[in-house]
Amino acid sequence: MTIVTFSGHRQAAVADSHDFRTWQGIADRAGRAWCIWAGPPLNVARGQLRVVRRPRHPGVRSLIWVVPAVWTGWRVVRAEVRRGETAVLSGAEPWGWLAAWTVSRLTRRPWCMEMLGDYLALPVESLGRWRRAVLRWAVVAFARRATARRVVADSLQAALAGRGIRAELLPSGLQPVWQEPLPRPHERVVGEGSVVLAVGRLVRSKGYDLLLEAMTAVRRSSPGARLRIVGDGPEASRLRAQAAASGPSDQVTFLGSGDVDLVRAELARADLFVISSRDEGLPRTLLEAAAAEVPIIATAVGGIPSAAAGWPTVTIVRPDARSLAAGIQHAVASPPEPDDLAEVRRRVLVEYGFATNLDARMRLYRTLTRTGPAPVRQRVFVDVGAHYGETLEVALDPRWRFDRVYSLEPARTCVDVLRRYRDSRIVVVPVGLSNRTSTAVLYDPGSLGASVYADKRGLKGATESIQLVRASTWLSDHTTADDEVYLKLNCEGSECDIIDDLLATGLISRVRSVYVDFDVRKIPSQSYRQPAVRAELASRGVDFATSATWAAAGNAAVSRWLDRSCLPTPGRGRDLFATVRYRARIYRPAYMWFRAAARRLLPTVGFTLLARRFGRYSRRNRLSVRTVDLVAAPHSGRE
Repeated sequence: MTIVTFSGHRQAAVADSHDFRTWQGIADRAGRAWCIWAGPPLNVARGQLRVVRRPRHPGVRSLIWVVPAVWTGWRVVRAEVRRGETAVLSGAEPWGWLAAWTVSRLTRRPWCMEMLGDYLALPVESLGRWRRAVLRWAVVAFARRATARRVVADSLQAALAGRGIRAELLPSGLQPVWQEPLPRPHERVVGEGSVVLAVGRLVRSKGYDLLLEAMTAVRRSSPGARLRIVGDGPEASRLRAQAAASGPSDQVTFLGSGDVDLVRAELARADLFVISSRDEGLPRTLLEAAAAEVPIIATAVGGIPSAAAGWPTVTIVRPDARSLAAGIQHAVASPPEPDDLAEVRRRVLVEYGFATNLDARMRLYRTLTRTGPAPVRQRVFVDVGAHYGETLEVALDPRWRFDRVYSLEPARTCVDVLRRYRDSRIVVVPVGLSNRTSTAVLYDPGSLGASVYADKRGLKGATESIQLVRASTWLSDHTTADDEVYLKLNCEGSECDIIDDLLATGLISRVRSVYVDFDVRKIPSQSYRQPAVRAELASRGVDFATSATWAAAGNAAVSRWLDRSCLPTPGRGRDLFATVRYRARIYRPAYMWFRAAARRLLPTVGFTLLARRFGRYSRRNRLSVRTVDLVAAPHSGRE
């Protein structure tokens, strides 16, 4: 699985952070992850993690970030789908939602909306009346269009539920480094000389102006109390001016942004940690301070009250300067017991551990691959035995309006060509289908007559080891009962194995119509099965057709089959751009262009000689195929 995440949150100018480490862990679990983020320019690759970071300007100018983010995401998803990978999209923050939703619409991939704040409970002071109204509208609009939603605060989960929208509560987790206890350089100071710490971006929603005002009141009773702030942001200049006007310069220290090591070092020397936010989701700093065994003063916003319920080391106050000052004075005068601090640390590490959080998020992402991109019926074409994609010339015709086209082909030389087709609907699956999952021998790979049956007539000497997947298992994993599935079978003898398995499991009911080319007649040991399979299909009422139905073969027969079985989709008009693109054959790879030109210009004998000498199925290519392993036994067609 490949997960592509978009975030409009402007990151600090660092090449390592909590987000980097989190997505590195997700990449390790999923297989691959792409992070398209806002922030100072950065383009790095770390194992299976790729980070692309570009600047984002405030306001409507953020569209300058969204457009290239969508372009990058679309290219990444298209490439992954062509490789046969499952792609899932994730969007965080409003501009990230817009980018993820747009790419989802373009590629028909599922997307998860990540809400890291309680956006529906924002006070007017945080954004202003009009900006808050627009944001609240965007939250509901995107939430209704997302495949799944993840929130970090139960207050937002409840607010969405009141609007009929289901969301998963998955708070952020702690990095593994927080499992290590912090060594304190000195005993905690009670009263005079206490060090108060705050961590976060210097923005209005974090309420640092309230904290500075509160510290002015605290210093009347504790003149030696000092405030240290880790973070940077657009409010930095104004907050520095406020701090300078409120007292001596050494009583408030702005440390700028930093990594987790700086935060840990500051928590180790802090006597009290303060969260003064006007609005929040569930701040990660709350968990980090609790894991560091530091007493906490936090405002009653977002998911903080419910998360900290039952924590004796956390004092919850109203989000105003007077309440903050009273809470700080109370905590300085009556600090919590060391045993309480240790117990809260233990609970936080258990509930919000790094591995626990990543496992929960991966379960959510895997759920998306089963639910699909949207709760609508999809029209699916499954081409078993795709070869070089000859049937794609029919399946990609806009009049059929297929949402997905699966090309299943186990031969490596054919897969190389299939992956070069330029259409986001195509999913190349480098396996064959059968009545069981196993490894098998493919005889004469790359040719039109390649088969897993050694006694098929006309086979050459080359062999290749391939992967077979049970047909019912594959169909169950890649389609839903609501999909409209059209199954085309041209697999040189395996068609009977596939049909028998689908009939036995009842999954043939998912298939709207079947086109089958009974090549089993060319295999002496299996030819007797054709009449029985045809009779069983007819007795079950399965809509099926063969090349004999219209006395035609190849794409002509497939086209007639779809003309009869694939009815126009209600409510869908013909896309002029898609029609022009199809007529111009823009989707074709270069190899198929040359192949089509040679077939048109040369006589049949000349084309065959040229293909055997220079084509993909040349002697040179066939000899380069790795000889089959001795453990891969010839296919018998029976369990």
